[in-house]
Amino acid sequence: MDEALLALITSSLALWERAGDVRREAGGAIALESEGHEVRITRAAPDVPFRWSITIDGRARVASSVPGLLRVLRAGLDPDFRPSRVRIAPIGITPS
Repeated sequence: MDEALLALITSSLALWERAGDVRREAGGAIALESEGHEVRITRAAPDVPFRWSITIDGRARVASSVPGLLRVLRAGLDPDFRPSRVRIAPIGITPS
């Protein structure tokens, strides 16, 4: 999972058109430098309700899922980013 997450973050930076260097630290954390921002992503302790701790420029945040981690990361790297909400609603089916 950790190698896949590292690859996903690297690909996400490219998709978001953000220059950056992503690497694994000796202790297992993911370190990221992007356009003047310093980010460190670590696994949370097993007894807490979230999965990752994300520190961006000294400010700590948490995420309980991969989409949440990416949302926190993008918001921290791109001040103009505005997340969109997905709405799922039933629709009527009309015969053809």
